[in-house]
Amino acid sequence: MRLVKKIIWSIVSLLLLVVLVVVGGYVFVRVKYKVDLFNTISQLKTLNESVDENVIAPDAFSELNMSGVKEQTDLSIVGLVTVDDESNYSVNLNSSLGEMQDIIKLNYLQVGALADNILQSQMGGKIKFNNKDIEIKLMQVKFDNVQNGGARFNTVFRLNITPFKDEMKGFPFDFLKKYVPDTLYISSTVDVSKTTTPFEYVITHVSLTINNLDNVKTQDLFHTLDTFLKFGSQETFNETIGNKVMGVLIGNESETGLAYSLKPLGATDYKFVIIDDIEYFTIQK
Repeated sequence: MRLVKKIIWSIVSLLLLVVLVVVGGYVFVRVKYKVDLFNTISQLKTLNESVDENVIAPDAFSELNMSGVKEQTDLSIVGLVTVDDESNYSVNLNSSLGEMQDIIKLNYLQVGALADNILQSQMGGKIKFNNKDIEIKLMQVKFDNVQNGGARFNTVFRLNITPFKDEMKGFPFDFLKKYVPDTLYISSTVDVSKTTTPFEYVITHVSLTINNLDNVKTQDLFHTLDTFLKFGSQETFNETIGNKVMGVLIGNESETGLAYSLKPLGATDYKFVIIDDIEYFTIQK
């Protein structure tokens, strides 16, 4: 009987110890980092669920849309987009080409295919964030709410975050690290506001979601990611993404983008427009 009581007491003591360790760890992280571990674990569980690419990117572009890009750009600048015998497309941003003959207008599928082509071929499929080169693959680009030359702009992409995970060391980082997937699916929506200065734009955060999380849970998760991975806030990260994508499409003196690179050939500005109820991104002549 005493042996049974001793065993029961040992089990109870062990359970109490586990509870104390868990509660102590929870309180430590909650107080020091202002992170709710239970919420984070729930979010990470959702984060690790399989992602249906057809759901997260229902209007995804494909390499086939580059044929439409070539057709449209050839109406203005022959040779801006070329294709080889194996159907590999190239965008010649630094080539010496003839002057623009007309405006260039592209729908959202063509913009997506073009932006991804430039991103992969000109930038090695990577963007720099917090001094780290992060692999990125665009899946969808869509824009609407076109007004005053600007638009509400959505981008869906895959992001490899292993460079951030490699820096997660020590408690509670080692514990959380195993629950963070190497690849994230991110849906970024920003407002692109056109200014009165040619080729200039202002990016404003609207929403950003990761994998199967909604906007609110993504915001909370970003606080955790920023604490442990130095990811930045949801708003800061979203606006960084928006500026990177617009840098590819538009560009400026310090960043080679499509529209700005055509300035020597007669490009005067960019503009989002609606023609026959269809939204277009245009490069003005």
